[in-house]
Amino acid sequence: MTPEKLKEFQRDLMAPVRSFRLFAIETAIRDGSGRELLALLEKTFEAEQDEECQILLKHAITVVQKRLEPAREESITLPVVDFIKQWSGSNSETRMFMLENLSQQTIVALASHAPEILSEESHPVVAASLIRKFGTMWPTERLKSLEARLNAPSLSLRLAALEALTQSAPKLLVANLPRLLSTEDPRMRAMAIRGLARLSPEEALLQLEQMLLRGDSGQRQAAIQCAFYLPFEEVKPVLLAYIGMETDPDLLDRVGQILAANPDTQTPFQLYQTMDKASPEKKEILKNILDLTLKMLKDSQFLGNDFAAYQDQLHNWGNQQAALRIVQECLDRLGDGDETTIDPSLEPFVLEQMSYPLVREVFNEALEWPLGKSVRAMIRHWLEQPSSVSSIPVTQPAESFEKMAPDECIRFLARFEQADLIQRPSFLSDLWKNRYISNDLRATLLRTAARLMVSLPLNDVESITNRDDINLVAAALEYLGAIEPSRVFPRLENFLQSPQIRLKVAALRILKRLDITRAIASLKALLESPNPEKNRTALACLIYFDFAMIRSMVADFISSGPSERLFESAICLFDANPDPDNLHVLFSIEQSLDKKRQDEIRELRRRQSEQLLNAGVITKEILLLRENEFTRRWNASREMVGNMQLISSDPHKIAGISNQEDTNNSFWLLKVALLASFILGILIFLIGKAL
Repeated sequence: MTPEKLKEFQRDLMAPVRSFRLFAIETAIRDGSGRELLALLEKTFEAEQDEECQILLKHAITVVQKRLEPAREESITLPVVDFIKQWSGSNSETRMFMLENLSQQTIVALASHAPEILSEESHPVVAASLIRKFGTMWPTERLKSLEARLNAPSLSLRLAALEALTQSAPKLLVANLPRLLSTEDPRMRAMAIRGLARLSPEEALLQLEQMLLRGDSGQRQAAIQCAFYLPFEEVKPVLLAYIGMETDPDLLDRVGQILAANPDTQTPFQLYQTMDKASPEKKEILKNILDLTLKMLKDSQFLGNDFAAYQDQLHNWGNQQAALRIVQECLDRLGDGDETTIDPSLEPFVLEQMSYPLVREVFNEALEWPLGKSVRAMIRHWLEQPSSVSSIPVTQPAESFEKMAPDECIRFLARFEQADLIQRPSFLSDLWKNRYISNDLRATLLRTAARLMVSLPLNDVESITNRDDINLVAAALEYLGAIEPSRVFPRLENFLQSPQIRLKVAALRILKRLDITRAIASLKALLESPNPEKNRTALACLIYFDFAMIRSMVADFISSGPSERLFESAICLFDANPDPDNLHVLFSIEQSLDKKRQDEIRELRRRQSEQLLNAGVITKEILLLRENEFTRRWNASREMVGNMQLISSDPHKIAGISNQEDTNNSFWLLKVALLASFILGILIFLIGKAL
């Protein structure tokens, strides 16, 4: 066992969730070896308090010890009659050893007798081991005996029965699925999702998404393990949305293993988008996942000699995404283009960014986005300005600030980079001490200090949040959010309730860093509010979140029929975040709109497809395959929604189960459970709204 695997194994052995510990011990019994593992099992046994775990640990220690012996015992090969006789006269420990060492020949011979042996077995851990040994070969006509164990007091026995039925007879799970899908044990719930996937993949994916995006740490870990057993192409969008929210390095690493184990040419492009909006710490983790995915893609030889060209495309895409983010932030700060409300520091900042060809190119492309006339007019005004960088080099002495025009000072600070900071480490802090600089310049100074992670007096910065200058207060919040978010957390609710949209945006960005689940819930509440100003606030905030994470939220908003101005703002989020997974979502949106808006969405989908093709993110062949699937997936999603209704014309539609009288109540119960999940989602929304 590698050090990394041993560390992961130790984490599961020490997990507070009992089913994780049971799974780790079962793994050790099945294929664990090595003295390090043995020492870990022995140490764990001393601390373990749960009886089931103690019994399994004791057996695991014996098994791993025997694997360390030079001459291991041969597999047990006995006639059925002799085995049953020996089994009957043995204690539970001997029975565990017999099961562990059965030869394949004896396993096959005993399979038809497993139900009788199980009916006689009183020890739950031995019974669970028996089911695991024979589960895949359990006689079809006797599978009901496993269904009865789903209600056993022993967690180990319930898990073993659930796993066997998931593999061999998922239809027998239907009556129990409502309870299993809402159980507190994360591993049991994840296993139930695997069973549901055999009946209705779309609904299983919905349940998995709820565990990943709304569950606690244990649920998320179990959901990740479950994801290994679902079709990668179906689960990939959910995983990519999940990594935008997750902050736990271990769980991110586990998702990275799934992505790397299924390398394709699109995932690295999508990872780049997530990296672009991640914190510096998380960006490093995502970079490791990206590097591993690229290595696996290279080793697979899928691209042959074109891998170097592919890397160039990927690098260009990363630069393009960075430019898109800058333009999107500039347009957000521009608002509706009303000159009386524009931040005075915005134009100097925009003109400085325009010195980068890619940014200028994206501003040109933005003229084709569905923007208001005033916003387009301002973009054209910016594009007509000189594209040269500031005439004041960064190496100018600080005293030259007194001779600069205000716009030049702001542009100077906007250009200040890490290399300049190394040459002049005290420049920003010295400038901060100057009481006479303007509020706009101080706001730019705060944003530059936040970008370069420069320490400024926190008490001074916090005091600024009490002032009336909205631009300066927003900048102070952005700085505290980057450097010390806990400093402003006690007052965050006040800023979230502020009528000033820029303060709300700054506060939500801090909340995103401290509690992303709550931030998403707050955004959802704002986006679903009947108040257009709250909708506008949500749309302004969404640009700071990984788009995969909030794509479905934006899609639902567009489909709800907002005003033209809000519709255009929401469409721009798709425009600024091209992604292959957008295409089916846009197709689905089309189906719910009037003719005029259908045409706009169809044009957006065409434009985005062309952009993805030109960037090398997707090939024509894959694009055609995806487009051919759009109608089927749309129909499947509508059928899923129909199945979630309590009153349905045909209770047997889900999973296509044959018309049997005893399944009616089972399917009714399953729909009740799914409806309950839907109601739970509404409650979460209402709680978020209240917050």
